[in-house]
This record gives sequence, C-alpha cells and structure tokens, in this order.
Amino acid sequence: MACIEGHIDHRLTAPATPKTNGMVERVNGTIKDATIKVLTYKDEAELKADLDKFLVYYNLNRRHGSLK
Repeated sequence: MACIEGHIDHRLTAPATPKTNGMVERVNGTIKDATIKVLTYKDEAELKADLDKFLVYYNLNRRHGSLK
C-alpha cells in the first residue's frame, strides 16, 4: 500500500541471490546514515525533500567504491 501511495515500483530480489539483497541493504543503510540518523525532520515533506537532494548527490556526485 505504501509503495502505491508513494508511486514506488516495488521489486523483489531473485531467489537464492543473497549478494543482491546485501547490496540493497547497504544502499538503504547509506541513505539512513546520511539522513534520519543525523538529522531531525519536522514533517514527512521535509524528509522527502532531503531524500530527493541526497539521491541527486548520491547518483551524480558521490564517488562510488567501484569507481575509485
């Protein structure tokens, strides 16, 4: 229900692929470490705005391990 309301494409990892699930969990942890673990938000809209900014940074500016 939350995915539908948030216009999120819900996907599952393929069976017997723990590496894929680990990568997803690592990205989720990275996002949490940069947002809700260090900042306080007054409402959901403020959180969403910060997440949008972080995702732009993460996808376009942040150096990723495989690219170092």
